[in-house]
Amino acid sequence: MPPLPTQAPPTPTVLAGTKPILIYFIQKGGGGNVACGDSLVYYYTGKYRTDDVEADIKTALQNLFFYKTAEFGGVYNPLYKSKLNVVSVELTDGTVDIELSGEIKLTEDPCDPNRIYAMLMATVRQFPGIGTPKFSLNGVGIKNFLQ
Repeated sequence: MPPLPTQAPPTPTVLAGTKPILIYFIQKGGGGNVACGDSLVYYYTGKYRTDDVEADIKTALQNLFFYKTAEFGGVYNPLYKSKLNVVSVELTDGTVDIELSGEIKLTEDPCDPNRIYAMLMATVRQFPGIGTPKFSLNGVGIKNFLQ
């Protein structure tokens, strides 16, 4: 018989890069509390979180803004006409300030402003230690563009 080990094996640690970065879209009429009775549905980006929350938020938003199709896979993307870029992400004591550049082009659907806001919030709030994100677009609070 082989001798017994003299030390217990080390406890495994969870490494950065094992939790996925998600983005959120809308399931119209999903019975949720978003906009007009809609639900949020997450999609995997294929990327994983790092130890840099600011960089991870930027990655998530850039992936969200990449999609230019209105509907796919049973979900709706009210940002499909918009052209947005992430300028900066600053995290201080749980408050995250996110500066975007570009343009939000709303559809004629009156529910879309609230859908967009919910998608942005959910995409950012998936990360630990985040309170309510503050978004600005071209230096102006984003809610001014969601009316």
